[in-house]
Amino acid sequence: MSTKWPLVLAELRPYMELPHPLPTDGHPADPDTSKGVRAAFAVLGPPNPFSPGVRTESIDVAGVRTLVVRPPEGIEVKKGVVIYVIHPGGFIFGAPESEAPLLSTFAEAGYTSISPDYRLAPEHPYPAAHEDVWTVWDWLVGNSESRSQFETSQAILGVDRNNIILFGTSAGSALATYLTFRLAEREEVVRPRLVILDSPHVDSRARPFPSMSPFWKPAVENYLWWSSAGCHNIARYLFGEDSSAAKDEGAPDGVFVNEYPSWKFQELAKNLPPFHLLICELDCIRDSALEFAGKLFTAGVRTDVVVVAGTPHFFVGFFPHTDVARKTKLGYLEAIDRALNGY
Repeated sequence: MSTKWPLVLAELRPYMELPHPLPTDGHPADPDTSKGVRAAFAVLGPPNPFSPGVRTESIDVAGVRTLVVRPPEGIEVKKGVVIYVIHPGGFIFGAPESEAPLLSTFAEAGYTSISPDYRLAPEHPYPAAHEDVWTVWDWLVGNSESRSQFETSQAILGVDRNNIILFGTSAGSALATYLTFRLAEREEVVRPRLVILDSPHVDSRARPFPSMSPFWKPAVENYLWWSSAGCHNIARYLFGEDSSAAKDEGAPDGVFVNEYPSWKFQELAKNLPPFHLLICELDCIRDSALEFAGKLFTAGVRTDVVVVAGTPHFFVGFFPHTDVARKTKLGYLEAIDRALNGY
């Protein structure tokens, strides 16, 4: 049977064939309600619901709404362990609830999770999202200046600061990576036990990797933001045309990079936790993620890398009830178990 998605896993092709209203060019966060990714996702309807019995509540953490997700009644709770999940959305849309299937998987396995509803660009350009993610982390673990904060988070979550798992997807992976390296650079005593990155968006430079080239059109040309144009548009509206961030001279016009143009792998290796990377083969940011993994290996950082053939960006979230997504989420649970109980 012929298909215009020959390199996509057969299980995912029916979903790829569905008509979708998502734009592939223009401003992803266009304020015009008839345009942009935000409007398109509104047309698609609400996100997937949480699994039955999974308990959720929103709390305020220094002005940042933070979703707390707990196991259903009757599930044995993994005491002391908290998974800090940073949602995707290209920095311009999304909310913690968009990761409901993933958060449900963690809850059904006995884990408590939290997820910050960080501020979004372009209304709140860089570094607003980074600041919100740091604020919630600081509340979660406390520090020498904010012991009362930890007492509060410990009372609410029962968190053991040595057993925090950091998880980020797509844009959330960029925020998780920034947080991890910032903690390492500051030599903070409390750092994640493990960092899991799904569809890693981890290179702050905008230089065109092969998988971002407009000539690289294996399977997902012009589908969602998996095209090279989509990657560059998101970069523009993350940082803003008037951003004070440094411009990457080798990048297309208008693309800016953040204050960490090159992660200090060798210098910070001793302070970095283990990483688990889930990379999608048919993703425009695939090659930057592979290079990131190579730098972790070279620096001696314990790193698991899983590349899933035939999958597009964020397939675990877009197609959460497929077999490949379920198996991938089981892989996350196995990685967490290894990190907590010894490699």
